[in-house]
Amino acid sequence: GGAPALAAIRARLPPDVAWLGFGPRFGVSVVHTLTEATIEDHALYDGHGCMSPAAVFARSHDLDRAAAWMEAAEQRWPRGAVGCRA
Repeated sequence: GGAPALAAIRARLPPDVAWLGFGPRFGVSVVHTLTEATIEDHALYDGHGCMSPAAVFARSHDLDRAAAWMEAAEQRWPRGAVGCRA
């Protein structure tokens, strides 16, 4: 999508919604409660998918449960080689 995709998303948001567009290949999730679905979104495509967040910020502090979900995601979708792209 690139810049045109970001502009299209921004155009659909109500004016009172905060928007931080960082361009392609960078995304973060900010959630109140960490869920297994959040972990799965992060794990898919080794974080290189267009909707895979590079970082997840959560207000919850249940790190043991998050670690278990991350281990389950690792079993389901083993990490691939992650390298630099020019």
